[in-house]
Amino acid sequence: MKFEKFDPKYDVKEDVFDKNLREKILKERGYQYISSTSSDGLFLVVKDGKHGFINTKGEEIIFPKYDVAWKFQEGMAGFEKEGKYGFINTNGKEVIPAQYGETGPFSEGLAWVEKDNKFGFLDKSGKEVISFQYEDARSFSGGKAMVSKNGERFYINQQGEKIF
Repeated sequence: MKFEKFDPKYDVKEDVFDKNLREKILKERGYQYISSTSSDGLFLVVKDGKHGFINTKGEEIIFPKYDVAWKFQEGMAGFEKEGKYGFINTNGKEVIPAQYGETGPFSEGLAWVEKDNKFGFLDKSGKEVISFQYEDARSFSGGKAMVSKNGERFYINQQGEKIF
């Protein structure tokens, strides 16, 4: 679906939508929601209950087709489709298909995902970097991620090694 371009005087500065532009786009496009801040230059929108993304000029970049979508982090956004989760890139390509029970955002190049009630970590290509062996997992921060296994909580590094 293609829309006319908006007048450049409405262009967004510093990845924050101008209130007047938000209201204009909401009214003209029939969106129920537009995020007030962007991530990776894209704003989350909701139309007819489906999630997609527009750019700073109000142009639809990723058509609203996802049941749920999250803001981009590190060039990737999680999405839900038919009860499963995956990731898209800023071009709208489903890089990691919707096949996981849960996902976390990308952080330090990795995202935690759940499959068959076990958590592991994927890279941005969808490659399993840390195997599905944990009962719970959190995102990486400062080179470590908290996980739990056999009732014990501890930190691992990006190679999956227990560090403390």
